[in-house]
Amino acid sequence: MELTELRVTWQDLREKLPEKVALLKVIPHKRNDGADCFQLEMYSHRGIHTAKDRAALERQGRPGLVLAEKLIRDVDLAAAVDCYDELLDWSNTKPELTGWLTELRKDIGDDLRLIIWDDTDFGISWELFWHEMDEAPAWLGTVAEIVRWVTVRTPGWGRQFSAQKCDLAGGSILYYEDPALLPTANHSIRDPAGLDSYVDGKTMTGLLGMLDDEGNTDQYGLVYIRGHGRHSNLRREATLAEVSLLKISGLQLRALRGSRTLVFLNACNSARQVSDSGPGDSTSRNFAEVFLRRHATGVVATLAEVGATYSASLPRKLVAQARTSGVRIPEFLRAERAKEAQGLPKNTLGLSADEQRKILSFLRVSMFAYFGHPESVFKLVAP
Repeated sequence: MELTELRVTWQDLREKLPEKVALLKVIPHKRNDGADCFQLEMYSHRGIHTAKDRAALERQGRPGLVLAEKLIRDVDLAAAVDCYDELLDWSNTKPELTGWLTELRKDIGDDLRLIIWDDTDFGISWELFWHEMDEAPAWLGTVAEIVRWVTVRTPGWGRQFSAQKCDLAGGSILYYEDPALLPTANHSIRDPAGLDSYVDGKTMTGLLGMLDDEGNTDQYGLVYIRGHGRHSNLRREATLAEVSLLKISGLQLRALRGSRTLVFLNACNSARQVSDSGPGDSTSRNFAEVFLRRHATGVVATLAEVGATYSASLPRKLVAQARTSGVRIPEFLRAERAKEAQGLPKNTLGLSADEQRKILSFLRVSMFAYFGHPESVFKLVAP
């Protein structure tokens, strides 16, 4: 690998990456035959790592395994295990990336914070990259804090994601929950002990209208949306709680400006890229990018379909921690993945049904992603 001086301006990270933070940039390309492929570059306090030989780049084509297409709601256990096997095999054919990660983990240790800047629609599950390492082989998302970035294309932000470090502090939670996803009160984010700190948007359009209202002076620590998410490569058919990406993208969402708000899009496929050819550009869009563009400080969203029970309990855990000591979301998600990884079978030969369900649960948990600054702390005032 080549090591060169880092000459990239990071205005949002004080013009350089902190020693514990590295950035993996996924750069899409076309092969001579027109097929999609990608190049990887790794940035850290040591400099820039790039592939030595172009053949290494050209071998990295569009993966045939896209978990968002495989981990459908009613996926059978055998298909989930196949995904698991595919991820292991795909990871083991990336020796240069494995080498970069080994250097970082040896250098930084358990405090590694890895930003993945991936604007492609390849659907690569970087949290589920198997890092083969003599000392401690592991799924990457269980040993490193993973932060996702996506380019936010606004003139003032210079075509980069301006993830500014800050404490996200506030008391009120503006929320909408699809009643069909609330079979019991335990599935709601609301805490009966502190109902005065919750603002019910009533409907998805009601919540969006409150955020878009220029006369709304309320500031929210958290905007929480739980509903069905439907993926499509047409902006008018990709939906979040029954509202299309095309419609949401046209809103100003003025209440997010200056509020230091975390947005939690608890819906399937809410972070999945939408590559609509209609506008005539190569821009890849998604719901997380829209809220970042409209000045959310951070976004939690999903890369595929997620299980109903876990997707209900996760935000309640997050709010509980935010109301006590505060929480860094990348570490929170890493810990959740690591906890679910405990007891995974050592191999996939002759698995029991319980072992297969364990694998599926781990894959589902790993579909939650955070877009934001690796050092930001999310806090809520206790009710």
